[in-house]
Amino acid sequence: MAQFASDRLAPEIQKVIFDSGWTDLTPIQTLAIPVILDHPGDVILSSDTASGKTEAAFLPALSIVLKSLRDNLKILYISPLKALINDQNERLKLLLESIDVKVSSWHGDISQSQKKDILKNPSGILQITPESLESLLINRPGDLVRILRHVEIVIIDEIHAFAGKERGTHLQSILSRIKELIKHKTKIIALSATIGNPETIKQYLDTKNPDSVALVEAPPSDKAIQYCLMHFPRTGKSIPHNLILDLENLTNGYKSLIFVNSKADLEEASVMLNKLSERRTHESRFLVHHASIAPSQRKYVEAALKEDNSTKSVLATGTLELGIDVGQIDMVVQIDSTFTVSSLKQRLGRSGRRKDKSRTFMLYSTKDEQLLQCMAVTDLFANKWIEPIRLAAEPWDIFFHQTISIVKQNSNLSVGQLLDKMLSSGVYPGIRTGTAQQLLANMLEKEYLEEIEGTKEIIPGIEAERLINNRQWYAIFDTPVEFGVFHLDKEIGSVYPGFNMDVGSTLTLSGKPWEIIEKDEKKFRFYVKPVSNAGRPYFVSSTAPIHQVIRDKVHDILCETTIPKYVKGQAVETLDSLRKEHRQFDLRPADRAITTSGDLSTALLYAGDLEASTLKYILISRGIAARSDGFGHLTAEKMDAKALQAFLEEIKASPPDINTVLESLPTNYLKPSKYGKYLPEWAQKRLFADRYTDIPGAIEHLNKINLVLRG
Repeated sequence: MAQFASDRLAPEIQKVIFDSGWTDLTPIQTLAIPVILDHPGDVILSSDTASGKTEAAFLPALSIVLKSLRDNLKILYISPLKALINDQNERLKLLLESIDVKVSSWHGDISQSQKKDILKNPSGILQITPESLESLLINRPGDLVRILRHVEIVIIDEIHAFAGKERGTHLQSILSRIKELIKHKTKIIALSATIGNPETIKQYLDTKNPDSVALVEAPPSDKAIQYCLMHFPRTGKSIPHNLILDLENLTNGYKSLIFVNSKADLEEASVMLNKLSERRTHESRFLVHHASIAPSQRKYVEAALKEDNSTKSVLATGTLELGIDVGQIDMVVQIDSTFTVSSLKQRLGRSGRRKDKSRTFMLYSTKDEQLLQCMAVTDLFANKWIEPIRLAAEPWDIFFHQTISIVKQNSNLSVGQLLDKMLSSGVYPGIRTGTAQQLLANMLEKEYLEEIEGTKEIIPGIEAERLINNRQWYAIFDTPVEFGVFHLDKEIGSVYPGFNMDVGSTLTLSGKPWEIIEKDEKKFRFYVKPVSNAGRPYFVSSTAPIHQVIRDKVHDILCETTIPKYVKGQAVETLDSLRKEHRQFDLRPADRAITTSGDLSTALLYAGDLEASTLKYILISRGIAARSDGFGHLTAEKMDAKALQAFLEEIKASPPDINTVLESLPTNYLKPSKYGKYLPEWAQKRLFADRYTDIPGAIEHLNKINLVLRG
């Protein structure tokens, strides 16, 4: 055992390690223990999936606070997922059983009796989501101060799932408010397996003094990876039958985790796979896990994954990507490319936990752009590149939400005090006093806020109370209205109603086909019966933008001539065909062709989604119909190739001001978020610019390429 690191821990914690039968600490545990014990500021732990980060954080954290841990709540653990909290709760209780430390959870699925016990007897460790913290801040600020007043350490799991996203800004604001309430410094320990730019995470954790944040990085795993890429082109919406045949045969006898980007694909594939499995083994060996199936079913699937001798496979979306314990997985499969290298790394890390086993990874692509993207993210992963996180500067929707939330929490603030509280938090670095005052004036005018005559105190207005009283208030992202699906009295899951979904319609959910026999509009429920076949379900899906580096790699792959050894079968032929098509333009590596077909001109830019969208919006702001596609190409209507070339050269030479672009951009392009739709138009435009455009990035891409005309 790494004697020096473990000897630094409290004797009781050393006994926990001994009782657990550990023979050694992992690299991240050895490195983290002395830093967490000695460093006065916040700490980031960066290490591969399944490397022991949770214990690396908790063992020294418990050693710091152990003396008063049984009498007071000392550690707050924040997670992006309820399922991850439930999983970690079981792990921690088992780990800490011998020292009698209370581990409590608080989220939407926790009973009122359990919550009452936490409020009455707060001690040990509390695990919670940001949304539940927000609820406590609004509804029980006094209780929150009482239960958190002794907290010394905040552990944020999967920090990359927060930073750079709306939930991340929301969490920053909540932490700022909690620090103000409990009035003493807490140490934050942030965990992640995928950090592309640690300096940005430091800035996220401590906006005022990021240099005070310590980074602990363990060396990456040297475990061998066996991977293969196969291509089965789609002819319609459905996953190709030949892919299903290959996948069923590949996973037979192995416990596999099969990631699918869309719930509809996942459900359809699960039914086809189980039909094949039943013919072979007379049992359904493919389970389903995603956010729209019932919690009881998800728990059953998670328990099945932990069974060492099981050979069942699970089809999942991103719900099993993060740190939920999935046991010993023989193989990870990905159908179509992940949107990010970070996600690929997380998913691949789910396999190969046995010391004597390599990691086995199977990639399937079903579209040309997906084949190239699969290769690009795989190559970038092999070269240890991860997407950098981009922090928001003007998240006006979160500013709106938190303004109301803070006013609801504090009933004695003036406009000036409210502004000072918001802007001094460091959460909104691009929002200035003048524009913030404009928004508050608008919120007063629209009755989201009300100023009491005489005292000048600000309280929530009529419209704000209407928003706060909706139980969806605490989540800052939109959740589509779904109908619960029930068979007899058992909940199966939920689906988006979709078009023409009514009595007699069929759907696939939780891996089984169903027919709707009753629709309850008031309770938002479908009642169903089993059938032999059903159509694809309809779910609202989301995607992540493809980074410019990934698209650069896609272009590099098209310019190359060698076939990587992991590319097999039809993938070889399709790749060869795509390269031949690309070579017809007779381009040098830095060249990008502009072509014309009818009244459409297309610049084959291979730009990142953010960069391509920015150029598209500039065109639209000038009255030109334009679109971007899955390769990062830009198409303009009623514009010949020379005109499009001249337009892009003009932008490169004289970059437009984003405010000028937004003035002429039709408002139907603004993509208002859940709380963005309550903003005045000027704030919606600034939010849109911050979140969905990147003029410097677009110009940087144009500057490194040559635009050439081709027939």
